[in-house]
Amino acid sequence: MTFVAATLALVLALASAIYSARAHSTFLFFWAFSTLFFFLPTFVDVFFISVINSSSYFDNLITSRYLGQANKLTDAPYLKMLIIATSFSLSFLLIQILLSKKSIKRRDIYLSPFPPKLMYIFATIDLLALLAFILFNNKTWFSPSLFVPQSPIAYRASFLIVVLSALLIPALYQRRFFLSAIFFFSPIIISVGTSQRLWALAALGSLVFYFIASQKNGKISAKNIVVVCILGVTAIAILRAVRHGFDVSLAEMAFSRDVSYFSALYVFAKEDTFAGITGGSALLFLLQSGWVPEALKIGSYSDVNIPLFIAEEQRGWTRGSMHPTIFAWAYADLGNIAFISGAVFAAGFALAERVIARIDVKCIVFLVPVSAFAYSAMVRGTVQRGWSNFVFMTFLIIMIAVIFNLARNRSAVSRYLRSRKLAP
Repeated sequence: MTFVAATLALVLALASAIYSARAHSTFLFFWAFSTLFFFLPTFVDVFFISVINSSSYFDNLITSRYLGQANKLTDAPYLKMLIIATSFSLSFLLIQILLSKKSIKRRDIYLSPFPPKLMYIFATIDLLALLAFILFNNKTWFSPSLFVPQSPIAYRASFLIVVLSALLIPALYQRRFFLSAIFFFSPIIISVGTSQRLWALAALGSLVFYFIASQKNGKISAKNIVVVCILGVTAIAILRAVRHGFDVSLAEMAFSRDVSYFSALYVFAKEDTFAGITGGSALLFLLQSGWVPEALKIGSYSDVNIPLFIAEEQRGWTRGSMHPTIFAWAYADLGNIAFISGAVFAAGFALAERVIARIDVKCIVFLVPVSAFAYSAMVRGTVQRGWSNFVFMTFLIIMIAVIFNLARNRSAVSRYLRSRKLAP
């Protein structure tokens, strides 16, 4: 039964990824990261435990360097975990299909060129933002410095760099390699310099979408999907090396379990402790993040900090966090109705695209790296950070779209007035 559930869940994730890729939708990142970080490892584990009946496999798995012998689980809660994750994914997919705007020709928009002068202006802004990050960065270079708060200027400059890395797509398509290097390496420099993977994922996300969109006639073949998967696995290996160093093998970097996976196992094994622990308050607080002033927010983050609650229970920490994947986070917040979170998150991402497209459809290209950044954080269980950063960067994109729209309208008005000889 558990193996059937694991197989169906993996098939659902892969089919949804292919559907999203063929629609050139940024929802692809959710399905790709969910597969790599959750559904594929779960399938492999269940195969060895339920089908091969390897008595030592689970013991070896849960006593890894991430979980530790002191926190050894006595049971594998895979079936419960798969039921929650699958229901979450189904609700996410349903809302994705219902709310995604079918009339948007995303491939044409992603590849359509910006005026050369504008591209150089954006590149200059990108370099200035990188300079601001370097000058105001509070963290130690080449170290995560997890408990050192980042400078607000450096933090916001890094988000602007994430947004602008979307221009890698049209720059590569136009073969403007100097500009491509600027938009690609700026977030890479931040990622390597701070040992934080999310910024590199923004650049890699744009690169993957360029590969998908630039295919002949916009069709995604099985061969191309395999190439994208190989690129994805290679990217995971590189990004883990960025964070943890290069002292492990390539296979271990690519296929070792993420710490969030073990935290998810822990949450579902301790369901009496964690199921619905925040009673939906975490989702309510999260929906206020990024746009509601702190003084006006309903609730307090300290009351809904699920990763800290897990760290306290699992590790005995009084600070820090253990991120449990988006599925375990939703389960800890809403219990058996965790699928509500899936629908809410999908609606949020779909509506962001609709709002931006309504202002200036060309600007939806900026959602590519932003979605890669946000989904990678959220799928691993850094839900609060991923969502709030997505909201903030969406506002940046809206500002860019409004400026584009005003500039275009002003040009149209000027042309009209000149045609009527009412303007010089």
